[in-house]
Amino acid sequence: MMKQYLQLFKYLKEFAKLRNKVIRNIKQYDYVFLDAIPNNDFFYNTVKTDDKKDFWLKLKKPEEPQEPIKPQIETPKELINWLEDLYNEDNDPIIKTEIEHNEVTLFLDDKPELKEKLNNYIDNHWTGDLSQYQVKHQEYQQQKARYDKKLIKYTKLFKLYQQFFKFYEELKNNSETHELIIVVGLFNHQQNNDSLKHI
Repeated sequence: MMKQYLQLFKYLKEFAKLRNKVIRNIKQYDYVFLDAIPNNDFFYNTVKTDDKKDFWLKLKKPEEPQEPIKPQIETPKELINWLEDLYNEDNDPIIKTEIEHNEVTLFLDDKPELKEKLNNYIDNHWTGDLSQYQVKHQEYQQQKARYDKKLIKYTKLFKLYQQFFKFYEELKNNSETHELIIVVGLFNHQQNNDSLKHI
């Protein structure tokens, strides 16, 4: 009888080892360093602030910045398809002799009134429209530079948010086999050793 108890104990001990696998290197698992998580309007990280709360981490989905709309020259719609090089201030726009519209070829020679409107636009309105466009384009470039900086920050935050959302989904779906651990450091007691454990 004692032999059977010993066998059962040995079996349970080995089974426990299987369930509680020793972590020798955290790189084999999904992990995030607390130092990599900022403290801002979307993320709360207790490590990065003196304002202590009842929780260590809180993450809200970051808001994607709004990309500025690239300006266009305000040429009348009925004329714009007939003109080339509208943005070249060194030369007048080129009037096309024909265009494709709804799979039909249209010829300018068949439209004398349109030809007159095109010439009138180039002579009397194009330079003013181009000047307005250039002012708007300068403003756009400044807005785009600010947007690009915000986008870099957003991309980093969103990547972090996705990592934690993945943790959340895995924990929700595998609560019996997965756990989320917060640790205070890493232990690597020898150089050139693959062991890198949390403590």
